[in-house]
Amino acid sequence: MDLQSSIPAYDVQGSSCVYELAQNTELSWVMILPEFSAEINFLISAYGDFMDYKRFKIQAKVPALVALPDSDLYSSTGATKAHPFNYYARQDVIDKLKNIAKEYSETFPKALGLVFNDMSLPWGGLFDIGEEVLCPDDKPCKYWVAPHRSHRDGYNVDLKTNGLTAGQLIQIKSIAEKQGASVLDEGNHYHLNFKSKSDKDYDEYNVCY
Repeated sequence: MDLQSSIPAYDVQGSSCVYELAQNTELSWVMILPEFSAEINFLISAYGDFMDYKRFKIQAKVPALVALPDSDLYSSTGATKAHPFNYYARQDVIDKLKNIAKEYSETFPKALGLVFNDMSLPWGGLFDIGEEVLCPDDKPCKYWVAPHRSHRDGYNVDLKTNGLTAGQLIQIKSIAEKQGASVLDEGNHYHLNFKSKSDKDYDEYNVCY
């Protein structure tokens, strides 16, 4: 699946009309962007003595997320048909994951590489909205769920812990904390949160063209 083709299009519904404007009047509006990432399509029309229209798009996204590169020290998993690109994060987080994998490999040279699970989508935002069309036959579909709520802005990573020894788990937690992560044990994985108190929840980033 091509990355760009997986970005959903989103048409703004409804209209707002202002009448009898003087020439050269400047208008502005405020839009609350959706929780999911998307390209939002706008059409603005003017009627009267000067009839014209303008089409443009706004990208609702978290900027500058990059993909986790391939490495012999770790692997990524968790991709689905709905979300084949689930391994994006901020560059500083990617660098810290590399450091964690490197130190873990040096500490346990005979162990298998670390496995990183869900991170963020390429543009960030909510993972799933609407009908879950690819749900398994043996499970009911969910609607408007919010899985991985903290995985929206490129700061959070799941690290699989299945099959690791108690000693390995202790070392991974220590190594991750040295890299600035808070570590939450969620049973079959560690949830790593690299967001500091000074980091914003979301960056505002609109691109019009």
